[in-house]
Amino acid sequence: MEGSPEGGGAESSDADSMLESMVEAAGRLEIDETGAMDFHGHSSSIAFLSHLRSNFQRVLGEDITTSIKSTAFPKATPPGAIRKPTMTSPLPTREVATVLVDSCLEDACVLMRFVHRPSFDEMFARIYNVPEIEWGQRERDFLPLLYEVMAVGCLFADDVGDMGVGHSIAEGLVISSQSVTPVTDSMFSTKYFLAGREMIELTDCRTIPTIQAVILMAIFLQSSTKMSTCYSYVGIALCAAVRMGLHRSMNLNLNPIEREVRKRIFWVIRKMDTYVTALLGLPKGIADEDIDQEMPLDVDDEYITETEIKEQPQGTVSIMTVVNAHTKLLSIMAKVVKAIYPLKQGCVSGGGGYAVSFASIREIENDLRKWNDALPGGLAPDEQSPQNYRKCVSVGPLSPSF
Repeated sequence: MEGSPEGGGAESSDADSMLESMVEAAGRLEIDETGAMDFHGHSSSIAFLSHLRSNFQRVLGEDITTSIKSTAFPKATPPGAIRKPTMTSPLPTREVATVLVDSCLEDACVLMRFVHRPSFDEMFARIYNVPEIEWGQRERDFLPLLYEVMAVGCLFADDVGDMGVGHSIAEGLVISSQSVTPVTDSMFSTKYFLAGREMIELTDCRTIPTIQAVILMAIFLQSSTKMSTCYSYVGIALCAAVRMGLHRSMNLNLNPIEREVRKRIFWVIRKMDTYVTALLGLPKGIADEDIDQEMPLDVDDEYITETEIKEQPQGTVSIMTVVNAHTKLLSIMAKVVKAIYPLKQGCVSGGGGYAVSFASIREIENDLRKWNDALPGGLAPDEQSPQNYRKCVSVGPLSPSF
């Protein structure tokens, strides 16, 4: 008994004391000249050695720090050295390609915004305006993404003749390939899907266009009802996103477009991971506590440039507001799966079933009520939404589940 109060106080003091770590909490992101990214969390040896080198360079000396640098940051093989993207399938006419691009990005992916449309359109124009022999690395990196966009576009596009082009998509594709064999849109969608996939090394996705192309591959497979294969591609996209550090909020020397695209890509993959794993009854690929990436800004693409992000005009609702609302709804869906279909059931009934906490049900209902109350004007179910917002609930790979 003697000294127990003091001893108890000492134990409490030791437990409450904090030691400052010498490692930065954000981790480290390396971006090479090709745009390939490698992220290492702050628990990694590379992050530790990097911090050690920067803080103790004068003590260790130049020779030792050079050795540390070469060990911690071995020169990565550029993605282009593994597989150089080249056209393995002819592109359609520009008129048809334009319709396919709009069909994919504005209809099929209306709730899955992971590209900056003005930047995409700029590269699209270069593909058709600049001869292939004059293409640089940017054009070749963009090519797989374009093929996958057109693959998804073929699945969702209506007849182009109704849009003033003068022939159907299939006819336009036949003209572009100089084929006389009767074809269907689905045949070309598969052809473009395979062409884009052949240009990518799936085990080394470390650039923005590459991971965007993989996302579209997953959307294509989901839209083709190949859910098990889609799950594998979502896993590839998620692993690539984590490797590129897209799940972390970091102060990087990137322009506004690059920062927003990073956010959009991650949250689209997160949504797909939530949806596909719930549909198949499989666990999610990344835990909530491993994520601190911010949500994309509620600003449309035309107000985001390489130099600034302008405010959304007063009285308008950004399409990204709709997308972010959908993302939050999917987060509630993840909570439903965790509460209603737990991996470890507490109370198991005699018939093999299990009990679900009523408090959890009420909490989810409350979350849904708060989500609905937070919807901006024009999006609430009891209001007359604008046409472009109503499209969000009728089109898109994730919309059928809601």
